[in-house]
Amino acid sequence: MDLGGASTQLTFEVASPAEDPANEVQLRLYGQQYRVYTHSFLCYGRDQVLQRLLASVLQTRRPHPCWPRGYSTHVLLRDVYASPCTEAQRPQTFNSSDRVGLSGGGDPAFCRSLVSGLFNLSSCPFSRCSFNGVFQPPVAGDFIAFSAFFYTVDFLRTVMGLPVATLQQLEDAAVTVCSQTWSELLARAPAAEAHLPNYCPMAMFVQQLLSLGYRFDEHAFSRVTFQKKAGDTAVGWALGYMLNLTNMIPADPPGLRKTTAFSSWVALLLLFTALLLAALVLLLCKARPAKPPSAI
Repeated sequence: MDLGGASTQLTFEVASPAEDPANEVQLRLYGQQYRVYTHSFLCYGRDQVLQRLLASVLQTRRPHPCWPRGYSTHVLLRDVYASPCTEAQRPQTFNSSDRVGLSGGGDPAFCRSLVSGLFNLSSCPFSRCSFNGVFQPPVAGDFIAFSAFFYTVDFLRTVMGLPVATLQQLEDAAVTVCSQTWSELLARAPAAEAHLPNYCPMAMFVQQLLSLGYRFDEHAFSRVTFQKKAGDTAVGWALGYMLNLTNMIPADPPGLRKTTAFSSWVALLLLFTALLLAALVLLLCKARPAKPPSAI
């Protein structure tokens, strides 16, 4: 699972064909065939989620429920409504150069309600969906959650000192960080001041995305690992792209690989030696000085 700046992705192996072919990839990797479910949700990445929440708050004309109490800033409307992801919330008329003052409300319940409103769960043209009418089979197997998934959960664990081993603990941790005041957060992580206002909305979003969006239950969540790297390798699109390109390389079983007979190797070695000796003789002949013509 990836949570980037503009979108979030979910990918896992499945046994049965997908009801929506657009969500299925046949992957051959190192000689093995895999059927993979995958989907990318645009406008559900970290940066775009924060902008969409901000646009929703501006419509309510209330303090931002996901920002800590005691925090305030000015928001440039151009930055909020420039993205296609906030187009539906964009006023018909507004001055893009205007700055609007906004303060934090520190309201976990209202924040959860605002975040859950990002997911359309009312329509599903398939037997089952995640959200926004997108087909998704039941999640299965082991998952690695990286990028903003990792950074959000790592903050809850290391800075806040909160357990996040279960979905309930993750929800409780989100409520806890959303209940902190600005001064309390600053005291815990002064070096992360620029990012502190966004840990509450992101913690709430991660919890809602996994439980409400992707339909993880406690058992499935126990198989999710939040990691920055897989072993010593950074997990990202570059690695995925490289692995996908291996589909173009034919994978022959080791037992079917052709080998060269020993007698052929001996013949090639003798031929190479003969050519090398011939080349040396030719070089010596060219290097020998020519005899001067005899006098008549």
